[in-house]
Amino acid sequence: MTLSTTPRMNNLYYDLGPDVVAFSTRRQGGMSQGNYASLNVNPFCGDNSQHVTANRTLLANELGIPPSHIVLPHQVHGTRTIRAYGACAPEGVDAIFTTEPGLCVAVSTADCIPVLLHDPVHGAVAAIHAGWRGTVAGIVSETLQQMVRELGTEPSHIRAVIGPGIGLEAFEVGDEVYDAFASAGFPMGQLAMRRDKWHICLPEANTWLLREQGVKDIRLCGICTYSHPEEFFSARRLGIHSGRILNGIMIKEKRGWTNVLSRGKQKNIKKEMHTKEEKMQAFGRLLDVLDELREKCPWDHKQTNESLRPNTIEEAFELCDALLRHDTHNICKELGDVLLHVCFYAKIGSEEGAFDIADVCNRLCDKLIFRHPHVYGEAVAKNAEDVVKTWEQVKLMEKDGNKTVLSGVPQSLPSLIKAYRIQDKARNVGFDWDKKEDVWDKVHEELDELEAELRKGDADKSTREYGDFLFSLINAARLYHINPDNALEYTNQKFIRRFNYVEQQTVAAGRRLQDLTLAEMDALWNEAKQQEKEEE
Repeated sequence: MTLSTTPRMNNLYYDLGPDVVAFSTRRQGGMSQGNYASLNVNPFCGDNSQHVTANRTLLANELGIPPSHIVLPHQVHGTRTIRAYGACAPEGVDAIFTTEPGLCVAVSTADCIPVLLHDPVHGAVAAIHAGWRGTVAGIVSETLQQMVRELGTEPSHIRAVIGPGIGLEAFEVGDEVYDAFASAGFPMGQLAMRRDKWHICLPEANTWLLREQGVKDIRLCGICTYSHPEEFFSARRLGIHSGRILNGIMIKEKRGWTNVLSRGKQKNIKKEMHTKEEKMQAFGRLLDVLDELREKCPWDHKQTNESLRPNTIEEAFELCDALLRHDTHNICKELGDVLLHVCFYAKIGSEEGAFDIADVCNRLCDKLIFRHPHVYGEAVAKNAEDVVKTWEQVKLMEKDGNKTVLSGVPQSLPSLIKAYRIQDKARNVGFDWDKKEDVWDKVHEELDELEAELRKGDADKSTREYGDFLFSLINAARLYHINPDNALEYTNQKFIRRFNYVEQQTVAAGRRLQDLTLAEMDALWNEAKQQEKEEE
C-alpha cells in the first residue's frame, strides 16, 4: 500500500485511486495541548472546544472542504451504521457511508481499529470504528451488508484499508475477551497467542471479517498506535483523557476538492434510465411500503393532514435547496420525500373514503389535457408565451377553476414569490408595461417616495413605501426574466460562504470574531471573494 504525508499537517494518506481521498491524522500540526497535542479533532474526549474547532478547520482547509463536511459521529462501540447525505453530527453511530462527493465520512480512534472502504463502482466510501466489542459484534460485516442492500455494492469490488490501531504485541486481554472472540467464530489459532495473558490481533480479526464478506483488496498500514505514541494517539498509553486519530475518506469532486454544496453546476454522468414497466413497479412498491407503514408503524399510523403539513413545507424547501445547488443526488432524494407526502395525503383520503391516489392521478391528467388544447384539441400555440396565455384563459373556463385572474395565487405563499406571481398573472391578461425599460422610472419613483418617508420618520408609512419599492423591483426582475427568489437565495448562499470563511480563518488563528477590527474582517472577506473568482 502506498502511503504519503502532507508537508503541512503530516497526515497519513492511503492511495486508493485518483477519485478518493483516504487518510489518518497524525498528532502533529494542530493547536491542542497536553495529551491532546496537537491535532485532535474529536469533541467528545475532553479537549478544549476552541482548540477542537480550530483543528477541524485546519483539517478541512487541508482537504478543501467546509468544516461541516467532516462527518464525525459520536461513537458508542456498537454496530449502528448510517448513510450520510450531507453535513450532520450522528449520535450513537460507529460506521458511516456516503455517495456524496466532497463529504468526508470519518471515525475517531486511539487504539481501536479504523476500517476505510471504497466502492469504486457505485462511488461510495465508508468509515468504520472497530474496537474489540465492535469487531466481535461484526460491525465490518454489518456495514458491508448495508451497502449491499442500499447501493448494490459487490464486496469483491471493494478496496479496504485498515489504519493505525493497537497491534498483537500490545493488545493484552482477559479470558472473557478471548472467549467472546472464540464464541463469535473467529479463527483464534490465527489471531491470538498466549503469554501471561491472551494477546489478540485486532487488525487481523477485521481482515478476516472482510474476507468472509468477499472483500479481496485489503491493505493494512501495519502501524501499532501503542508502539508509536509520539506520532499517533493511544488511549492505553495516554489514558482516556487524550486526543484521537481522525480516520476519514471521501470521494473527490469532479472540479477538485471544493464544496459540493456551494459551487456551480457539476457535470453528471448519465445513467441508464428505467423502462416504463420498471417505473410502474417502483411506484407500486412505494404504495405497498406506505400501506404497511400506515398499519404497523405507530408514528405513521397516527399522522393526519394537519400533522403532516409542517413536514411537507419543510420537504418542499429542502427540495428547493437541492435545486438551487444543482445537486442531482439530493434532488432525487428530496423528490422522493415530496412524493411520499403526496402518497400519504392520498392514503389518508382513501381511508376517509374521499379519494385515493388513482383519483389524484386521473384528475391531474384530465386537467393537463384540458389545459393543453394546442396538443389535445384544435387550438394553436406558436411559442411558450402563447401557451401561458392559453393556460390562464382555460383555467377561468374550468368548472371548479379560478373565477378571477388573481384568485389562483395562494394566500400562504411567501411574500416575494406571491408578488412575482401576482404580477405574472396580471401580465397574462395584458396588464403590463409596453416597454420593459419603462419600469425603471417606477422603481426610481418608489425609491424617492420611500426616502421621503424615511426622512420624516413615519415608521408605518415608511414600511408601506418600502413594500411599494420592493414590489417595483420584483416587477423589474420579472420583466428582465430574472427570478427574484432565486436571485436573493444565491446572494444569501454567497454571503454565508464568505462569512463562514471569515469565521474559519479567525478560529484557525486562535482568535474570536468579536476581537477582529472591521478592517481585518474586510480583508478576510476580500480573500473569500478572490478565492471564489479563482475557482470560477
